[in-house]
Amino acid sequence: MMNSLSQHNIYIVDLSRYYAKAPRGKYYLVYAPLKGAFFIADNISPDAIPQHLLSPDNDALMRPHVSHPSQFSKLSILPNLTCNFKCAYCYSAKGRSRSVISEEHITTMLDYFVDGARIADRELGIFISGGGEPTLTWDKVVFAVNYAEQRAQSQGKTLNIMLMSNGSLIDDTIANFIKQHGINIGISFDILPEVQNSQRGKYDLVAANIKRLLSIGVIPSVSAVITPDNVCLMTQMVQEIVNNFSGIKHLNFDPAVSDELFASEAELRAFYHSFADNFFNARALSGQHNITLDCNAIRHAQKIFPRYCEGKLCLVPNGDISMCHTVSSPKEIHYNDFTYGDVRDGMVKFDMAVFSRLVNSDNYLMDRCHDCIARWHCAGGCMMCRLNYNADKMSAVCDFTADMTTRLLLHRLDEAMRRKYNKSIEEML
Repeated sequence: MMNSLSQHNIYIVDLSRYYAKAPRGKYYLVYAPLKGAFFIADNISPDAIPQHLLSPDNDALMRPHVSHPSQFSKLSILPNLTCNFKCAYCYSAKGRSRSVISEEHITTMLDYFVDGARIADRELGIFISGGGEPTLTWDKVVFAVNYAEQRAQSQGKTLNIMLMSNGSLIDDTIANFIKQHGINIGISFDILPEVQNSQRGKYDLVAANIKRLLSIGVIPSVSAVITPDNVCLMTQMVQEIVNNFSGIKHLNFDPAVSDELFASEAELRAFYHSFADNFFNARALSGQHNITLDCNAIRHAQKIFPRYCEGKLCLVPNGDISMCHTVSSPKEIHYNDFTYGDVRDGMVKFDMAVFSRLVNSDNYLMDRCHDCIARWHCAGGCMMCRLNYNADKMSAVCDFTADMTTRLLLHRLDEAMRRKYNKSIEEML
């Protein structure tokens, strides 16, 4: 049954998994992602599905959105591979070095990227992050921003610049530069003092610098990594933002991706179940205060994706170009697999054989994807996640993603039913 429906991009979930009142095999969530339709039904035979919801596999959707690096409208720049923190869950800790990006590499890449002849898009995005902590080499950040703005003006482009920081080095000079240039600033911050000090460190300093930004009208987003130590504290984290960081309007809570944190598949599954329960409770609280709370699974569940990630144009400190900003150092085991170009002698060069391998559709969809409710959202999942986890743990990741997608759809249906019938889904079953 499921296979015949999924051939038409219709996906079903037995509601007995989510509601005690629902007998097994009685009620189903039916989802047609390519038609934007979802509903609850007690008859899921193919003949019972409205014909207008059936969608054959769409070959056009399966083609890479980016078939050549010249089509990228977003650029990542990693100024350095050094950091003043030792976060418990850091994905790049093994790649640390004293490597710092050169101004020549910055100008060559920006000349290529911000070019009206290369791409028609008027707005381009630049994401400055690390490999390390970008503000440790603040002069390189300033140089990149100033040069990008000058280049954009000459090429008739507008820029959306994002800076990701641990927040520890943001003094008045940095804060005012961020404001003056309209940079969107994101702070990696675990919010609760005991958690921040345990997992990242320097709570008092980072909290003060966030308030420094808020005091001059710069509203940062806050990204927290969720581990077994704070998975049950997400509602408290939201309340802490409400109480002590008034003005912040966007939070991102994502589960840690770390093989060392979870000894077994069972531990990872238990963590994910707790994450899902607590995330939606925290999201309800954040909504009451007009604060958005996201995670990658939820963000992806709200759009159609032929693949999880189209790849990136990411300039790392030594001048190489990586497909992912989480792979930035030659010390990392997967570095050679992810680098597909470089900036050398005033030119940007690409190895198209490597690039094509990385964006090829055969490289990311798994067999189980075709019958999964998250098929057109997760779309095979993050390549780095697969590299971190074995097959058993990756199965737990897949089930978690499907669960988060299902819960989001059920929350939306529940809200609609409460508005229309003044009853919840559970009350109506």
